[in-house]
Amino acid sequence: SSGKLHPIYVALDGHQYNRAVKLALALPDSNTLGKALLAHAYFKSGQKHAALVTLNKIVGGCCELNNELKMSSPFVNSLQRPAQKVEQKGKVKGKSKKGKKKPAQVAARECESVVTTKDESIMDRLDNQPSVPPNWEELPSSKAVITDETTLATLAVTLQSLKLPLTAYQIYAWAVSTAPNEEFLTKSFTLGLNVLASPSRWDKTSKEKIEAHVLSQLQVIALQLARLVAQQGEGACSTRLATGWATQAALWQLQWLPHDEKRHLILPRLAESMALRLIQQEVGTNGSAEVRLLCYRILELQAKPADMLEILQQDSIPMAEAPLSSEFGVSLTAYQVETMKAKLFTQTGDYSAARRIYEDLLAHNPDDWSCLQGHLNCCAKIESVDLTSSFVDKILAQEGTSKYPLRGPHLMKVELCTIMGLAILKQKINVGLEVREGARRSRSKRLSIYYDSIS
Repeated sequence: SSGKLHPIYVALDGHQYNRAVKLALALPDSNTLGKALLAHAYFKSGQKHAALVTLNKIVGGCCELNNELKMSSPFVNSLQRPAQKVEQKGKVKGKSKKGKKKPAQVAARECESVVTTKDESIMDRLDNQPSVPPNWEELPSSKAVITDETTLATLAVTLQSLKLPLTAYQIYAWAVSTAPNEEFLTKSFTLGLNVLASPSRWDKTSKEKIEAHVLSQLQVIALQLARLVAQQGEGACSTRLATGWATQAALWQLQWLPHDEKRHLILPRLAESMALRLIQQEVGTNGSAEVRLLCYRILELQAKPADMLEILQQDSIPMAEAPLSSEFGVSLTAYQVETMKAKLFTQTGDYSAARRIYEDLLAHNPDDWSCLQGHLNCCAKIESVDLTSSFVDKILAQEGTSKYPLRGPHLMKVELCTIMGLAILKQKINVGLEVREGARRSRSKRLSIYYDSIS
């Protein structure tokens, strides 16, 4: 079989896609990899509909593939395209075309189309967003499960090129259900992410169904991968990485999906326990920024500022050092950590601690408007706006040492003048109201004395 496939690979590598199509068509239908290469060659040669028909034969039953096949088919309610004229045997007058005649079986394969059940025009198909059927997540049990890695990879490449991410995810999820291994589980997770990131072609209700299903399955896949790696030993994927994926999938469900009482009762605690377990595994090693952010966001959803602050205070990062890196590809600078701490101190009511952090941050970046605002808000809470005024004056006194002219401190002076002006105006209004109230009481008292005298 590999000897028959080699010329197809050579033709594809040489960009001879029509030749690859002819070679792949000569293979029997039982050669699944050959049919997968045929679909890829069809797509590369610009024959999108033929590629979709071939893919439908291989996997079948996938709602996304069926919908795309329906959209691309120019023939509705037909089993096949119009039959081609077949040359009769014998001599025909005139010059005959050079080259071999195409076998009737091959020609029939190229002309196959798809059966549709609803008579509609192409404009009707484009105007109406499709919806998924009730059992869209189920693949037909009559089809043999594809577990060959090369065939799956070939199908996935073609499906993603055709912008069919859900079908690519489904074929790998189908393989995982039969033969779970690290390669299939990892591919299923990454293709599931591709489904979530790709533009949706479905209506709103169907989109929510797909997102809910894929997100929940991503969590299951990641936990299954973590158990598998723990049993077989770490390979390309580590247990910590798989557990981190599961934690992130749980967080996404809480952030993206509509509110559900059952989900919000279970998932926050599960996600928090997994994130804390990851942090415990980092004891004695360099902390991971991704794990901290995961735990931080999960605690934020549960409104636990004190626990969030404890997570950020575990390891201090000197301001001059490089950011805290991560095997997950996330960096967290000391400036970011200190800003997050200041906001948490503000939430917990420790305004003096938050003010000191903002002053340290402004010492490194005196033009940070968000820090200036945070400093002012903290001082306003403890009724010491003068502290912000004196601190801004101190920054402006050192403006000459700055490489670039500052804007934030000058704007803060305007903000302080506005606040103080409003305070003075409010004080004058209060005084006026008090004078008016006093005059009203005096008048009422005089009227009371007058009525008493005449009575």
